Amino acid sequence: MNEQLQTIDLQIDHPEVDDLQEDFQARTLRAHVLSLIHRWPYELLRVQAKDKQVLELGCNKGFGTIIYSEDAGSIKAVDTSATAIEKARKHNARDNIEYICLDSWTLPFEDNTFDLTVLFQVIEHIALDKLDIFLREIKRVTRPDGQVIVSTPNRNIRLLPFQKPWNKFHTKEYSAQDLEQLLGRYFAEVKLEGLFGVDELNKIERRRVRQKPSKVYLKGPLRKFVVRPIRNLLPDSLKATTGGASTRRSKKKAENSGLPETNAAVTEPADYPFTTSDLEYRADSLHEALDLRATVLRIE
Repeated sequence: MNEQLQTIDLQIDHPEVDDLQEDFQARTLRAHVLSLIHRWPYELLRVQAKDKQVLELGCNKGFGTIIYSEDAGSIKAVDTSATAIEKARKHNARDNIEYICLDSWTLPFEDNTFDLTVLFQVIEHIALDKLDIFLREIKRVTRPDGQVIVSTPNRNIRLLPFQKPWNKFHTKEYSAQDLEQLLGRYFAEVKLEGLFGVDELNKIERRRVRQKPSKVYLKGPLRKFVVRPIRNLLPDSLKATTGGASTRRSKKKAENSGLPETNAAVTEPADYPFTTSDLEYRADSLHEALDLRATVLRIE
């Protein structure tokens, strides 16, 4: 195989996810809702992975892996971050889990090894020029009668038309149609579902990710292509005076630093109104889903 494909260009950057850990305490209701969205696929996996040989791609520090590990037969949990894998081995070890740091786009497993391959909130991080080898490798190591489960944020509620991902760790975000078409090029049968919560939970998450057209199409480009280039041409002595708005915001933030904030860390456990039982996967209205889940029912 081409040596360039064998070697990873850069690690698949992603933030460290702590909101799956057992003692996680959300600071806000929005953070609590997001933690439930992250946790729900792993809780379902306790049934789906029972007694199976599982490959988890993008395991991070293993906080999700440990949730379903008691029910799985064995787990190979893979990530590109050596730091994350080190922490996973230290904090989320279990006899049936092997944490592996991936340093190549070629997966270090034999053909047809796994009953179930899962990647939760991962595919949106994969560089577009690496998707082909990534998905071919998944197909190679998953048994013909096995399954692949992919979860990813729903582009339709997060991005406006032609907008690039605002999450700096995402290379591409997918609509249901995008995801189905992508996986359909590699696998024989794919089922798409959307994640939904009770009405109030849905509203909270949609407000969190909703984008303002004026900011995306006007203010953002104006700042990037007009204000910043002009400011960069100014002498250093004038740059400080042209940053008035940001300077005032910083000053105001400093003045209010002692005031209570809605997103300040809580010191007592908060009694939030939602649990993962308020979430479900459905096959209808996918354009409105909080997240998407694709299940490969037939590999080939």
